[in-house]
Amino acid sequence: MNSIHQSGLNIVNQAFYTAAESSQAIAEAVVEPESESSMSAPGTTSLTEAVVDLKKAEIMSLAGAKVIRTADEVVGTLIDTKV
Repeated sequence: MNSIHQSGLNIVNQAFYTAAESSQAIAEAVVEPESESSMSAPGTTSLTEAVVDLKKAEIMSLAGAKVIRTADEVVGTLIDTKV
């Protein structure tokens, strides 16, 4: 069961790292827009990608939490069965 808990924790940690990187990219895109000579609006592509990555991080953290919660429920069921 520890490996399941560890997997869930790894997912949550990866989500945290991804969220931190995305947040930094969003902050930099807003503070330091790209040059006006580009075809699209300044920083639009990188800003869009960062927002999508931030949403992915949210979903990853929810998934990791569900893995941990399910592992806890399985352990609880096993303990209840043995007692």
